[in-house]
Amino acid sequence: MDHPVDVLCTATAGKLMLKGVAEAIHVKPGDPMTVYDSIKEAHGQGAKFRACPANLELFDKTEGDLIAQCSGLMEAAAMIQESWATIAKC
Repeated sequence: MDHPVDVLCTATAGKLMLKGVAEAIHVKPGDPMTVYDSIKEAHGQGAKFRACPANLELFDKTEGDLIAQCSGLMEAAAMIQESWATIAKC
């Protein structure tokens, strides 16, 4: 739809940015598609995924534990500020 999409994964959803987690979750029982497949598809369409730095600390992980589709770290407050700045330009 030609709109930028940024997904910030925080709290429990932050686990989806860790290698191996989303790969093990199927959308519904018996469906071959995993949550990781959905992330890869969205990323391929231009969506940017970010992880909350607090999650890495919470789960005792590092940036090296993030999936390749994760564009890095961003705090929730920074994303909100960035979103409002984008809206203000419209």
